[in-house]
Amino acid sequence: MAHGDITHIDIPVSNMAAATGFYGTLFGWQISEPPGFEGHPMWSTPYGVGSGGLSPRSEDFADPVGNAIGLYEGVTEMTEG
Repeated sequence: MAHGDITHIDIPVSNMAAATGFYGTLFGWQISEPPGFEGHPMWSTPYGVGSGGLSPRSEDFADPVGNAIGLYEGVTEMTEG
């Protein structure tokens, strides 16, 4: 993976069943709930070039991105400053 490539995308959804069907059909994503991620299904693309999760959108759900789409990028080096 090259520096700056998107490595993971979290998508908040209001209706998990509808979102799973929608994204799975539209993009051909494989969506499943691996152990430890119950209620937070993970998806991967058919060609293995992307992955992410579907997050339940709700008032009381504490996610790191405030119920917005979260993008995570790969970096080759971390420096302070």
